[in-house]
Amino acid sequence: MVIFVIKAIVIILGTIATLYFFIAGLSGKKGFRKALLSLMTVFITLLLLTILDFGTAPRVRKEKMLVAKREASITGIELILYNDSTFSLGNLRKITKMGV
Repeated sequence: MVIFVIKAIVIILGTIATLYFFIAGLSGKKGFRKALLSLMTVFITLLLLTILDFGTAPRVRKEKMLVAKREASITGIELILYNDSTFSLGNLRKITKMGV
């Protein structure tokens, strides 16, 4: 939630600064450069905040009760049963079905 508020503030202030520099650039050449720099700064800041948000997100680990695999020459199939009465079924590369 905190990172969402910081992102909103960055977007608002970055938009204001970019528009200000763009309008100032209409009268001179240095304003366009500052507007582009401001826009890139906002983009990079939002990208870093998004990476930080994904890095600090809590990860819920389920305890596996049973894992059944059948490997074949091209692909295979895998069934995993978890202790919270859920399962995942798929090939060895990605999960295709999940359920209870």
